[in-house]
Amino acid sequence: MDINNSIEWTELLKAIAHPTRLQIVAELLKGTKCVTDIQEILPASQANISQHLTVLRHAGIVNFVQDGAQRCYFISRPRFASSVITLLEEGEPLVQKTREDVRREKSVGAFDEYAADYDAWFDEHHDLFQAELAAVRSLLPTCGKGVEIGVGTGRFAASLGIAVGVEPSPQMAEIARLRGIEVVEGVAEALPFDNGSFDFALMVTLDCFLSDVAKAFHEAFRILKTDGVLIVGLIDRESALGHQYAERKERSRFYRGAAFHSAGELETYLKQAGFSGFTCRQTLLPGETRNFTILDGHGSGGFVVIRAGKDEEEQ
Repeated sequence: MDINNSIEWTELLKAIAHPTRLQIVAELLKGTKCVTDIQEILPASQANISQHLTVLRHAGIVNFVQDGAQRCYFISRPRFASSVITLLEEGEPLVQKTREDVRREKSVGAFDEYAADYDAWFDEHHDLFQAELAAVRSLLPTCGKGVEIGVGTGRFAASLGIAVGVEPSPQMAEIARLRGIEVVEGVAEALPFDNGSFDFALMVTLDCFLSDVAKAFHEAFRILKTDGVLIVGLIDRESALGHQYAERKERSRFYRGAAFHSAGELETYLKQAGFSGFTCRQTLLPGETRNFTILDGHGSGGFVVIRAGKDEEEQ
């Protein structure tokens, strides 16, 4: 918002913010009126009405035409005046938000504002990205229709041949589309797909930004076909890397509102959502700076991948 505009708009709102002046504006929106006409409608003296009209005129909301001895007033900012009156008459319910709602919105805002910076991380940390990519690829199905939930700028989806993505950040989604990803606007907790739409789904470092992890995993379960697979990549909170992320998150544009989880916590959420048959791989082990190792299980690696299956017969 431009500071000069904000000053002008403040004066407009101050001018109209009075019960009598609001009534005057409402009456003038119906048509041009002189002071005596307004006096017949409102419970106010002619002198008082003239004072209020002067305030409105100085703010540029009304003006007048001299007709003999009388001043006939009209609305000089009809769109502004009409919008204000309409909004006030219609009323508006109060919006309620949870802490999780606010955290998610702040995260999306940061990703929107700094989408290019986020995307540049993958080039600046090529070896780390390739290690994470290799760990995900080791558990990803080799065929079938897939979707990445929280596709971001499309780095993982494009590299893994996943054609469809879901993303709440418009700017991130635009970059992903440039990589050939079909991006649908949406959030993990309310996926915009029919039941049984995909053979597999991927989430990479999304858990820490979710407002409701359990709901997101239930949604993933819903959109998968029977015998479908969910692949979850995470920064393990209990790892050395996870501790580093937690310590630095307040200084991060992207992770300030993040809530990191351990691999064990996510396995519990996945079981509650109906998933079973877990397989885990881990990479970014302590002490490694290149030629990263991929090991089975979790507990040492900073980046963990969990593969979970959907078997409705167990429900």
